[in-house]
Amino acid sequence: MPPPQTIAVFDFDGTLTWCDTLLPFLRRAVGRTAFWRGLTLLMPILIDFRRGRISNTETKETVIGHFLAGMTMPRLLQAARAFA
Repeated sequence: MPPPQTIAVFDFDGTLTWCDTLLPFLRRAVGRTAFWRGLTLLMPILIDFRRGRISNTETKETVIGHFLAGMTMPRLLQAARAFA
């Protein structure tokens, strides 16, 4: 029988925190310069979201995918620990 799996649950929308923490976490994870460069590249998606053309889920998937693509698990865990 395989060992039990570990599940990590994240809350970025303010349910467990005082405010939305997704963008501050991503900024910490990738660094200030890469964060602002990424937001600039993602601006058309963010505008489409703001105008109601794409869903919140699709926007978050795209944003998270952009910033965390290629990041190793140890690096992601390090960023999560530092942010927490």
